[in-house]
Amino acid sequence: TLVMLSNLALTYVDLGNQKKALDLQEKAYKLRCKILGEEHPATIGILSVLSYIYTHFGNHQKGFELREEIYTLQFKILGEEHPDTLITLRHLASTYGNLGDHQKALELQEKVYALLCKVLGEEHPDTLVTLNDLASTYGKLGNHRKALGLQEKVYALRCKVLGEEHPDTLRTLNKLAFTYRELGDHQKALELKEKVYALQCKILGEESSDTLLTMIDLAIFYSEFDDHKKFKEISKQFRKKTFGKSDYWVKEYRQVMRMLRLANGLGKIADGIDKIFK
Repeated sequence: TLVMLSNLALTYVDLGNQKKALDLQEKAYKLRCKILGEEHPATIGILSVLSYIYTHFGNHQKGFELREEIYTLQFKILGEEHPDTLITLRHLASTYGNLGDHQKALELQEKVYALLCKVLGEEHPDTLVTLNDLASTYGKLGNHRKALGLQEKVYALRCKVLGEEHPDTLRTLNKLAFTYRELGDHQKALELKEKVYALQCKILGEESSDTLLTMIDLAIFYSEFDDHKKFKEISKQFRKKTFGKSDYWVKEYRQVMRMLRLANGLGKIADGIDKIFK
């Protein structure tokens, strides 16, 4: 069936086979148009997946064109304030960001956020995702103070709605840490990053990918903030957790060491940590 054909296309996406994924999804779309018409919700759904596939493989321009087509159809059929129309507009804003037009992305995200607050309410997950996108865009435009205020709001609402230990809440807390770092508040950035790490150890386990990535972030933070003692401690802990289990993490960490040596002049410290991973 056409649903199975579309699902198969997504399987090829997971396997990294761009040509096969696009061929199958294009076929599914043409058949949907022939059987149901281009304005049928199921056809639009197939077109949305096609846009996702193009974007996933780096063709943001084509993904953008399809997303615009979807938005025009949904606006006509469902109306401007329908949740599906608004989610498409949010994706369109993200595509503008991927294409480097952050000002246009900001304009659309402001519009989507206002309408989602009206239609779904301030605490709805889709509204919070949009507010989070808005904060990220302000950050990309260099307005970290504005980004901080929005991220603080997202974090407070996610704590209320989802709980402090929910993965989405932790991701927001992690972004807050980086924003404080951009604003030069190193103490606050470290405090939040260490909190993220402690919660990830508790919820996800000490050897989960997210937890290990946070350990790498902590190493970077400690090195940038000249806490060489903690830098060496976290490096040794990381070595203990990853030794003999995954070459990927060893390569990742050594790459970070090289980066820090160049950026911060760590010299002997980074060389010493490098030896631990040989």
